[in-house]
Amino acid sequence: MGAGRARPGLLEAGDDEQVVSMARASLIYVSKDGIVAQNGGAPVDPVMLGEALWHAAKVTQDPILQTAADTMLDWVLHRAPRAADGTIYHTGETIWSDSFHTTPPFLAYTGH
Repeated sequence: MGAGRARPGLLEAGDDEQVVSMARASLIYVSKDGIVAQNGGAPVDPVMLGEALWHAAKVTQDPILQTAADTMLDWVLHRAPRAADGTIYHTGETIWSDSFHTTPPFLAYTGH
């Protein structure tokens, strides 16, 4: 297990083919903000895909996946709804524990 938490299983297993397939499949759901894997859930839900999406973009050098990964990172860093202390809301107005197992690992994986 990476960094003391469960990383996305396919990524942890080194199954790049399936990671890329999952990342490409996520492109069917895109929010009005351009966030992939957003299908009406909470703001941080798509970030569960973040590490795999970032990895797939790097492995394939696919500009569509790279744009999706960059957009997700920009959204997390600058546009996601957050509390006054900067903590990203889970539901748009409240903070739940889900926010802590999605966003920080994605940020760490991308070097932030």
